[in-house]
Amino acid sequence: MRILLFVSAALVTVILAVVAVGYLLPVNHDASRERTYAASPSTVFAAISTPADLPRWRSGVKSVELLPDE
Repeated sequence: MRILLFVSAALVTVILAVVAVGYLLPVNHDASRERTYAASPSTVFAAISTPADLPRWRSGVKSVELLPDE
């Protein structure tokens, strides 16, 4: 019985800790990056906006499978 009480108290403590950390996170979060490339903006946009070309310029991507529009 004592072990069950200990396990229950530990579980409640973990849940409360997760909730407390969640409340400490910022509500509005914006992430951005900036980089200068030796190419025109239209060339860079064409490269990053074409999913099929991702394996050409992004390391770690072996293939891209396009799903049908819903």
